[in-house]
Amino acid sequence: MHYRKIIISLWITFFISGYLSARDYIVTGRVTDAAGGMVASARVSMTAGTTEYAAITGADGSYSLRISGIFSSISGLLEPGVPYPNPFSYSVNIPFIINSTGDIRLSIYNLSGQKIRDLYFPDVEAGSYSVIWDGCNQGGAPQRPGFYFFALTFKGKTWSGRLVKAAGFSSYSAGTALEMIMLPPATLPTPVSLRIPVITDVTCTDYYPVRLTDITIGRDTVINFEITRKQALPFKTSGNHIAMYTETEYRSLILKGINLGSSPPGYFPGEIAYAIPPDIYEEWISRMAEAGFNSIRVYTLHPPVFYEKLAEYNQRHPDNPLLLFQGIWLEEVEDRWDPASYDLMNRTTSFSREIREVIDCIHGNGDIAFRYGKAYGRYLTDISRWTAGYIIGREIAPHEVDSTNKYHPAISSYSGSQFSISGATATEVFAARMLDEVVSFEAQKYDIRRPVSISSWPTLDPLTHPTEIYTDEDKTSFDITKIDGRNDQAGLFASYHAYPYYPNFISLEPEYRTYNDSYGPNSYAGYLNALKAHYSDIPLIIAEFGVPSSWGSAHQSFSDMHHGGYSEQQQGEKNMRLMNNIIDAECGGGFMFAWMDEWFKPTWVVLYLEAYGLWSGGVTIPTRQLWHNMASAEQNFGLISYDQSSVLPFVAYQTDKPSGPLKKIEATNDNSCFLLHLETNNILSAGDTIMVAFDTYRNDTGESELPDGRLLSNRSEFLLTMVMAEDTAIYHVTEAYDMNGLTPRFDLTNHAVQKFRSTVTDGAPWVVMQWINDGYELTTHDIGRLPMENSGDFSYGHRTVVAWSGNKIQIRIPWTLLYFHDPTQMKVIDGAVSYDGGYNYEILTAESDGIGVSVYCDGEVTSSVTRYSWSHWLIVPPTTAREKRSLQVIETGLSSIPDFAD
Repeated sequence: MHYRKIIISLWITFFISGYLSARDYIVTGRVTDAAGGMVASARVSMTAGTTEYAAITGADGSYSLRISGIFSSISGLLEPGVPYPNPFSYSVNIPFIINSTGDIRLSIYNLSGQKIRDLYFPDVEAGSYSVIWDGCNQGGAPQRPGFYFFALTFKGKTWSGRLVKAAGFSSYSAGTALEMIMLPPATLPTPVSLRIPVITDVTCTDYYPVRLTDITIGRDTVINFEITRKQALPFKTSGNHIAMYTETEYRSLILKGINLGSSPPGYFPGEIAYAIPPDIYEEWISRMAEAGFNSIRVYTLHPPVFYEKLAEYNQRHPDNPLLLFQGIWLEEVEDRWDPASYDLMNRTTSFSREIREVIDCIHGNGDIAFRYGKAYGRYLTDISRWTAGYIIGREIAPHEVDSTNKYHPAISSYSGSQFSISGATATEVFAARMLDEVVSFEAQKYDIRRPVSISSWPTLDPLTHPTEIYTDEDKTSFDITKIDGRNDQAGLFASYHAYPYYPNFISLEPEYRTYNDSYGPNSYAGYLNALKAHYSDIPLIIAEFGVPSSWGSAHQSFSDMHHGGYSEQQQGEKNMRLMNNIIDAECGGGFMFAWMDEWFKPTWVVLYLEAYGLWSGGVTIPTRQLWHNMASAEQNFGLISYDQSSVLPFVAYQTDKPSGPLKKIEATNDNSCFLLHLETNNILSAGDTIMVAFDTYRNDTGESELPDGRLLSNRSEFLLTMVMAEDTAIYHVTEAYDMNGLTPRFDLTNHAVQKFRSTVTDGAPWVVMQWINDGYELTTHDIGRLPMENSGDFSYGHRTVVAWSGNKIQIRIPWTLLYFHDPTQMKVIDGAVSYDGGYNYEILTAESDGIGVSVYCDGEVTSSVTRYSWSHWLIVPPTTAREKRSLQVIETGLSSIPDFAD
């Protein structure tokens, strides 16, 4: 019934639009250039549906449009609904509305991108429909549980989305079909007036085109436009910087950039086509500029709406544009067992095709049919005016460099129309050739050039690092300073992803450790200065830098800027320290990583502590992207976080001492944490000790005693101890259950006592939770030492595990710290087994029967006699985007850094 209401509403919207008042509207205005001069012979057009209204400006730059019959029915519109039920077990309904007759095609793809079902419905009349997919392939065979993707095509345009097939979610359907779910109303509505959206284009020879998709017409109106004369070199390299032409001169930019990913909660990068709604793109672009960023970097082609919203913002804010650095993605290694897959030369053709495709789209000249795993659509907005450069490629692996050089020892030179290279390795030739492809193609087709770079990272830098003795992080390199022509025309710049904590040589090199900034020793500053010394005659841009606001740290840094273990406040402070280090090293600026948290991302140090997905029906259904791992560094780099929109009410535990020192013990959860609320009978005072033991599965296993020997009714796996008025709470795990030292990179555990599962113990040691986050240097992160605060609730931007005030205590424990391998399915870690002599481990799990607690307070232990449990989930609980405290810190910091170096 809920979905029918949505569909009825959508249909009425379409139906009424065909019978609105048909009066003409007059739109007038002038077209001027950036200096205020009148532009003659400019073409101004407004398109409503499929009807275009156009006029040519006169000598005074004026135009006038008469828009007739704007409210006539517009054919070719489709409005998709929300698939339901989703997840599903046997069949799923995909609702939609069309307002004209046409053919409908539904294609279904599996997670590997293979098309498994193709349905064609010819001559479907206008109305509201639902396509029912019965979960079968083209041959009628039921498909296994897992992720599937649909593409719904109508009159040349495609809409896509994700479907989840799993057990226990829907009833059986007889088969796949197209069903009309509501007939059009028989009575025509009374004519009314309504604002109608139009797509507006302003074009003129030798000027950048203007395209705006957000104008609506509801009356006679005046709209003026400003257009900008094209430049063959809108941006170029200049000394240490990238310079922008500002109508009269080039000015050197200080890039205050931000990286934008593609995956909000619940999504993977392959869902970029529909993951971010248009209104969110619009909101984010505006907020980035407001916060003081002057440039944005994307790694790959985004959907057309991103470029539309960016162009619209810049058109309306000509004095404060958000410049674009467009990435052109180099595909990953497809088969890691095939040596030839690591040869970069084998990707020359596909990468060249990707380069040309992206450049066409940047110029508003792209039309990409639906394709699995990538953005698609009609790219009609020319964003080239604000595109400051291209950064091609990605972090190329050392194995790829080694393989390419090994397979092609005779390739040492290349001569192109823009760039050439000699005395080079095959990898350096590949880089020069692809960069030449970028500049040459854009120059030949669009008569324009702009700065270019290829993405790199410290692992492949051309410097020597004698302290890197354990890994392959300093065994190979490529060097773009060998490229000739790099200072001609628009120029070449170096682009590095450089963080202060990895590789180890950034912290260990003696020369780097001699550097300091106002915060103290800073080997990162030393590395930047050494790297810039090598790239002395071209700009060096740090295209990724930052620290995450994760509870856990995956790597330590000599400079006290670690791979996590920070609050949001600290994240903002560290990021601004890094930004200033970059500027002080005479780099051309940098791009903070990143705008938003992305939940799909793994971090090596927690790979054994979290599941990728749910094994069901012989396949794995991904679930890691469905919950927020607050302990995982890679998930928490964003300046925008996502909080669960609403949390279920607290559930009161029944206890064994209803008349004891505790008035109330209650629990709930969200997608990131187990939440506990304690209320004592007496007011808490400084020095009071509270201990909370957590029994996460099976009350017949675990430790039976607190550190002081008091007995626990619920054998427990974890223990939180706190002393009121102190600033740190201590979090313990039983000795047997301790996972410290077991990672995919190394096994430094003591198998005599560490069993990686809960065992029956009485008086065994409680171990403060710790992570060894470097198997060579044996650095550690004391994740079991967590901040607490005297407050009625958790303070915004702080990483506190306990907030207490009066007689109330709030506690939040991230799922990973409770060893919930997959909280979406209530699965906990229950052992680790190696089948290759200890090199790799399989993590065993058990389904939790809920969480029980025992609380020490006022000399007594009160234990729950009930357990807290929750429903499984396979879709992300509704979330709300929230600005982290770090964004506010950064906004303040960026305000003191000018946009230009002059």
